[in-house]
Amino acid sequence: MEAAGNIHQAEYHLIQARDWKSAVTMYRNAGKWEDAYRIAKSQGGPAWAKNIAFLWAKSLGGDSAVKLLSKFGLLEEAIDYATDNLLALLFLPGTRVF
Repeated sequence: MEAAGNIHQAEYHLIQARDWKSAVTMYRNAGKWEDAYRIAKSQGGPAWAKNIAFLWAKSLGGDSAVKLLSKFGLLEEAIDYATDNLLALLFLPGTRVF
C-alpha cells in the first residue's frame, strides 16, 4: 500500500495491527514529519513524541530546527543535551580538541 502511494491507508492498517512504530517510520521515510509526530504522540506517548521532534529538528537544521524545538517547548532541553554530550566528548581519554 505504501509503495502504491496510499500512505494514509497503510497507516490505518499498521495502527490496526498495533504496529504504530512502522507507521512512524513510514512517515519519517516519506518526509512527512507532522504525521510521524502525530502518531508517535497518540500511540507512543510523550517520550516518543519528543524523540520524533528531535529527529525532525535534526532533519531541518539551523533556524528551522530552533523554531520547531521552541514550538514544542524542547529548545532548552536540546541545548542542555548538546552541551552535556559535547563536554563528555571533550573529556574522553585520548580525545584531542584542537
